[in-house]
Amino acid sequence: MAFKDRWEVTRERILGMKEIWTRDVAEYHGKFVNFDPMWCWPKPVQAGGPPILMGAWSKWVPQRVAEYCDGWLPVDAGFDLAGAIEAIKSEAARRGRSTDRFDLSVLTAYEMAPAGGLEARIQELLKLGFKSGLVPYFPR
Repeated sequence: MAFKDRWEVTRERILGMKEIWTRDVAEYHGKFVNFDPMWCWPKPVQAGGPPILMGAWSKWVPQRVAEYCDGWLPVDAGFDLAGAIEAIKSEAARRGRSTDRFDLSVLTAYEMAPAGGLEARIQELLKLGFKSGLVPYFPR
C-alpha cells in the first residue's frame, strides 16, 4: 500500500468490515478491498458491530466521520474542537445521517487545562458535546 492511499484503504477496510458484521452474506468490491459473497460467524453482539471512532483531525475528518464512522476521538491539542464538532454534524446532516448516537470522546491532559485546572477543562469539553474522555496519568 502506498502512503498516499492510506485513507482510501482505511475507508474500504472499515466498509468491508461493516458488511461482514451486518450481513448474513457479505460482499464488497473496492479498489483495495475486494471479496465475493462470504459468510462469517459469529457476528458481533452489538448490532452493527463495534463502534468505529476516527482518531484524527484534518479538513477531511468531517466527511470521513460522517460517511463511515460512528464517532470521533480527537486529541485536545489546542485547535477548534467546537468548530470541528459542528463541521461533523453539518456533514452528517448533509448526508442524511443523525449524530444523536455518535460517540464523541476526547483525549485531554493536564497540560491542556486552563488556569482553572483539569476539572474546568473537562467541564468545557462536556459543554462542547463530548460524552467521555481519556486523561493519561503518569505519576512522577
